[in-house]
Amino acid sequence: MMNGVMVPTDVGRVSGSGIVPYDNNRSPAVIQEIRTEARQLLDLFNGYLPAGESPRITLQDTPRGASFVGLLVDPSNPGVSIPVPAEFVVVITMPSGAMMMAGLNNSGNPSAVSTNGVLQVSRGGYIGISTTGMPQSTPGQLVVMSTPKVLGEFVTSPTGSFAGQAKVPTNLPTGGHSLVVKADWFAASFGFVVTLPVPVKLPATGANSHEHVRYAALFVLIGVAVLFARRRRITA
Repeated sequence: MMNGVMVPTDVGRVSGSGIVPYDNNRSPAVIQEIRTEARQLLDLFNGYLPAGESPRITLQDTPRGASFVGLLVDPSNPGVSIPVPAEFVVVITMPSGAMMMAGLNNSGNPSAVSTNGVLQVSRGGYIGISTTGMPQSTPGQLVVMSTPKVLGEFVTSPTGSFAGQAKVPTNLPTGGHSLVVKADWFAASFGFVVTLPVPVKLPATGANSHEHVRYAALFVLIGVAVLFARRRRITA
């Protein structure tokens, strides 16, 4: 709501017909469709970058389509970026800026986005976020709800941007929660649901398990403005 008026935000993702996650037999037409939509998604996000700020996320073609680079990093080696398949990325735009998001499950692989645009992240996994339109050079926090728990703290850039990732608690109960990104007058809250574990086999070390975290809603509060919509390393 802005000045008493409800203002919807827009959600963008790669979701064309015939695009199926983990499909190893995509036709040339589907591969091209993914690459085209991914470029449009990146252009959309970059359009909200402050004047003079260089893009920090890039796009590279892959045999199965395209991947975003610079949104997620290896938790054990932050200098190494983990490419994220384009169909696993969500971009949310709002009057003040834009937010790009993706997930990394606990086994170190990018998490999928469901057919209805829901981001999925395993319990013990990571959430990668790149945001523009925040207060400049301002301390901020990433907080998981409903019982508040600070996952990390950060300081926005001189241009009001933030890029980092935070770990989803391994003991987060199943059910509904919210993830809040806040700095001064800016706060963005993402509703999500933690589901039951799914076993994951790991080479040499046996088996592990993970749970999907489902993102369900976005609420953005800017000063006295409340925007409603459905629908990077942070210091701990």
